[in-house]
Amino acid sequence: APLAVNIHVGRQADVEKARQLALATAAEVVDKSAVLGCLLSKIDGSGALLELRVRIGKISERDALHSKLVSALARRFSAEGLDAPGAEGTSFA
Repeated sequence: APLAVNIHVGRQADVEKARQLALATAAEVVDKSAVLGCLLSKIDGSGALLELRVRIGKISERDALHSKLVSALARRFSAEGLDAPGAEGTSFA
């Protein structure tokens, strides 16, 4: 089964920019061919939920890969201003 990372962005965030950034970041962390996609799975009053999916090589690497992806996503989103101070927070799970 693929590894899924949920990304919640606030209402004011550019959802398409967040989706593209998630895909680019994942392609840097894992081989580009292992990136299966990033889909918008929910929009509500607090923001939007994206689901980034990547193929994992070995099940034993699942937790380490999840941690690596979440860390890389947090750094990139912050660097790109998608997690700006005072804005509705971006979260990763």
